[in-house]
Formats: sequence, structure tokens, C-alpha cells
Amino acid sequence: MEAAYKAGLVIQPSLGAVPRVKRYLDEREGKPLDDVWIDIAPLNSQAQERLGFPTQKPLALLERIIKASTKPNDVVLDPFCGCGTTIHAAQKLNRKWIGIDITYLAINLIKRRLKDAFGEEIEFEEKGQPTDFESAKRLAELDKFQFHEGKGADRGVDGLLYVYETERKDIPGRVMEEPLLKSEPVHREKIIVQVKGGGVNRSDVATLLGDVENQKAAGGVLITLEKPSKQMRTEAADAGRYTSKLWHDKDYPRIQIVTVEGLLNGTEHIEAPPQINPFAMAARESAREKQAELLQ
Repeated sequence: MEAAYKAGLVIQPSLGAVPRVKRYLDEREGKPLDDVWIDIAPLNSQAQERLGFPTQKPLALLERIIKASTKPNDVVLDPFCGCGTTIHAAQKLNRKWIGIDITYLAINLIKRRLKDAFGEEIEFEEKGQPTDFESAKRLAELDKFQFHEGKGADRGVDGLLYVYETERKDIPGRVMEEPLLKSEPVHREKIIVQVKGGGVNRSDVATLLGDVENQKAAGGVLITLEKPSKQMRTEAADAGRYTSKLWHDKDYPRIQIVTVEGLLNGTEHIEAPPQINPFAMAARESAREKQAELLQ
């Protein structure tokens, strides 16, 4: 106490008052965080970082977790990266990262998010998916389940593409989500995707059309390893087209057939409204590019 007094750290506010010790915040370690955090608000419908992913977490939450558990240049692993909040935070905080997800839809969303936030020049490696027709064919021969990513009880539905549309009250059963802007009610239409690694025929087109109608989907896509017959393409064309009002009243095939080879070499693509939320993009970050991997 005497040493503190001589150092000028003891004060007495008034005569007879209890002496007090001066304390400087920059010399103290601070109070450790407890295990209940109420200072980070959950994402609401107006949040700028919201991307429409149902389980999306606030970026601030993942930043705090990563800061508390790692140091710069450490490697952060997220084996179920969803819409990529963890790897976004890791990239921003100068950590290396590895993100893993089972669906191409999540991977595509994450790639767009990273480019929105850090610019087109950001570099990362994408691994785990066939890059040419021969590798896709080998995967189909070795493991049909991995090639299709089917679930068994879903009647052959191997995936769903969600595209954003304006709200339509005249058609029930749509996949809805909270509006992102009060002036623009938004919901998502779904497009059913079926993948066939073996022989295909007209009945596959009819099955897909039936699933589209039963699930009140906007359309369907049949991805085939083999080239479709003329009868299959005629059957698909006869299913008609659907119109996207959000994307300037443009119409798209209700049923379409694309080949794995065409998708991989860039000669074919799925005709559909953009699979992005037109009212939400990841906020731009100024962090430098980091070594990273994006796995599927």
C-alpha cells in the first residue's frame, strides 16, 4: 500500500473517505467471457449478411469463437460448412481454413459468398468432385449411390435447386422464407433434380414430371450419364415452360435434360432463374487472400 501511495496510485476523494487505488484498463486483463453470450444479436430478416440459409449463424459469433480458440495462420476446419459463415470468419481473421459440405448447392453458395466478400481475386482450392466426363463415369461405375447422391425414400429425387421469386398467393404449397425487404416479399421456388448413371428412357422423363407436379415444383432437371434419345427430348419439350416474374418475365423449360459430359465441358447448362437471393449479398471485406481449401 505504501508503494502504491508513493507511486501516486492511491487517492482519497475527500477528508475521512476510504482511500482508493487507481486502476488503468490497459494494464488489466479484463473479465473472461462466461458461457452465455447475449451481446450478439441473431440474424433477422433485415440483416445485411443474411443469405437465406435456414441455419445461418451471425458472422460476429464465429469471429469470437475463432479468435478465442486460434491464432493467426492456424487452420480452422468446418466439416459441415453450410453457407460458409465459419470459413468467411476464418478468411477475415487471417486463418487458413478447410470447409467440407456434401452438396454442390452449399459449395456454390460459399464460393459466391467468398467472392462477394473478398473479391474475384480470392484463391482457394476446390476438391472432391469429378472434373471431366471420364472421372464422372468412373464414379458412376464404382459407386452409384455417390454418383446419384440419392436418399432411397425420396422416389429418386437427388437434389433441389432453389431459385428466388416474387410472392405468389395464387399457388399454394410454395417454399416460403421471411421477406428480406419490406417492399419486396420474397420466397423460393424449387426445381427437382434427378441424376441417372445407367440406362435412361422416356419413362424417366415421365417420372420426373410426375414428381414436379406432386411436389408443386417450378420444374425438373434430368442429368444423365448417357445421351438422351430423341423421344426423351420430345417428351421433355411437351411438358411446356414456366415463367419467372422476378427475372423479367423470362420463361424456362419445365422439364429439361442435360448430360454429365455437357455440364463438365461447358457445352450444356441448366436453364433456370439465378440461384441467388437478388436482395442479399455478402458484405465486402478488405482482408488479404489466405491459403484455403473448399472440399466436397
